[in-house]
Amino acid sequence: MEPFSPTTLGKEALANAKEAVAADKPRPKVVAGPIFSPMSTDPATLTMAPNAAVGGDNWPPSSYDSEQNMYFVCSQSGATGLIVPPEPQKYVEGQSYIGSDTVVSSGFDTEGFLTAYDMSTGKIAWQDKFPGESCYSGAVTTAGELLFVGKNDGNLVAYDSKTGKELWHWQTGAAANSTVTPFEDEGEEKIAFYAGGNSLAATAHGENFWVFSLKGTMEEAKGLEAEEEGTLHAGETAEGGKGGEAGGAPNAEAGKEVFAEECSVCHGADGLGGNGGPDLTTQPKAKEQKGAEEQVKKGGGGMPAFEGTLSEEEIANVAAYVVEDIVGGK
Repeated sequence: MEPFSPTTLGKEALANAKEAVAADKPRPKVVAGPIFSPMSTDPATLTMAPNAAVGGDNWPPSSYDSEQNMYFVCSQSGATGLIVPPEPQKYVEGQSYIGSDTVVSSGFDTEGFLTAYDMSTGKIAWQDKFPGESCYSGAVTTAGELLFVGKNDGNLVAYDSKTGKELWHWQTGAAANSTVTPFEDEGEEKIAFYAGGNSLAATAHGENFWVFSLKGTMEEAKGLEAEEEGTLHAGETAEGGKGGEAGGAPNAEAGKEVFAEECSVCHGADGLGGNGGPDLTTQPKAKEQKGAEEQVKKGGGGMPAFEGTLSEEEIANVAAYVVEDIVGGK
């Protein structure tokens, strides 16, 4: 079968990886490897392999339409690079244990793909591309030849599953990174969807549950995307953020909560490395407040930008937690 994501590293992913190690001393040479490239054992060379961890098809489920004999998959073009240390990594309870001491990813903002296969031939019937945006949602087909997929910008989209033509979309008010659930209610087919965002992709957060039917009368709210730009989480107010006083000094204790929700999935619960994120104690920008805030806001080097997803106060608080507690060793 033809691949649904590139099997060689794209320019965008390679540039992100080079940016990620730009401040390393010594800085390793970043090499674009093909799919299934083994981890490097040379600390001077970082081999980036496509479709690993942040590439290809991740957790979102794919869908098979038995009537059309077609298969649908949502994927992305990211890459991951690992360097195996000279000595085997020692297991320490409570710390990340992945067999490498360097982890670099291209991030989740590389090109995404929605691909439809004709399973009678193994060929791609059609493919939709999402420039600069991962396809990070489950694909679901219905007997009515509809294909539903969510997008990072909050739109839930319905396609003609045969042709790939977009038929309908709805702004859900938060990143649409989950999967629709078709169900029957009193003889009528309905679609349920939860839009909550995703920490790995740093997409807009929310707690928005929707149910759609062909008999629905609600009109799509205008400006919903801007209002739900992921700045609020459960229990927050627009003014207050997560802990601390608005306009006051950064609060590392409040930042600990933000880190647990938004950062630990990549950097580990202790900030010493995890699912594609580096050990923060080795990052120059993490040593001072200004640099840490800049990194959280703008991202770069495989890390997504959280500006617009987190409030200014949350960014200051999580930066303080990284500088004072993780790097400072409190």
